[in-house]
Amino acid sequence: MECVQTAAPNSQKYKIDISTLRELCLMPTNVLWEMLGVRKAPRMYFEDRGSNVLCVAHVDCCDLPHAFRRVRRPDKPDIIMSPQLDDRLGVYTVLRALYPLGMDILLTDDEETALSTAAYFIPPRQYNWVVEFDRRGRDVVTYQYHVPEVYGYFDVGVGTYSDIVDMEHLGVACFNVGIGFHKEHTEECYANPAEWEQQMEAFERFFDDFKDVPLGFEERCQCQPISYELLSLWMEEVGEPPICPYCGLEMRTNG
Repeated sequence: MECVQTAAPNSQKYKIDISTLRELCLMPTNVLWEMLGVRKAPRMYFEDRGSNVLCVAHVDCCDLPHAFRRVRRPDKPDIIMSPQLDDRLGVYTVLRALYPLGMDILLTDDEETALSTAAYFIPPRQYNWVVEFDRRGRDVVTYQYHVPEVYGYFDVGVGTYSDIVDMEHLGVACFNVGIGFHKEHTEECYANPAEWEQQMEAFERFFDDFKDVPLGFEERCQCQPISYELLSLWMEEVGEPPICPYCGLEMRTNG
């Protein structure tokens, strides 16, 4: 499978190659690791391209039957259905769609069990910031990091876990960009290519503006984390994340 391509003309720059994405979604995890040349634990694939920005996705998927189909809808945009879109769409994004931006690439394992191998990653240099592509819909989440720069480029939501949660040791800001999939961890998981395209364009604008800007990791105070259930109730009632009265940052969850 050929994942990497050169930049396409702007009018077609961010269009999903259905055949390549299908191959990624249907490929067993062990086969994909073998194709990437990774045979030892902890499994990680790293491509050092000399960049000051690192992009991340995870290879592992939920334990659901592999499937892939494109659903054509007469009055709405087509959708893609596959339980493996989380996070093979992220793998596609970093290896193909955004490859021309020249970012360093990290692919991880065991994210779905909240034991990401990203925790073992040793960077070859100090990065300016880290971006992950493993998020439903069209927002961005920052977990324990404080990244005010993303406002104005994306809607900002609240998340519980992905690889970058375990990457504090890099000492820089990290954030996770939504790539248009929905109903993850179910057999009804689908992606809206139009949402994905919009997110790619928004990320490219952010990248152009901040690729040379160090975004530091702001150390959190030791305020007590709140439960995901309480956070969900708060979001339903208030509509925006609770703020720690001591450090002034969004409160963490313990989930």
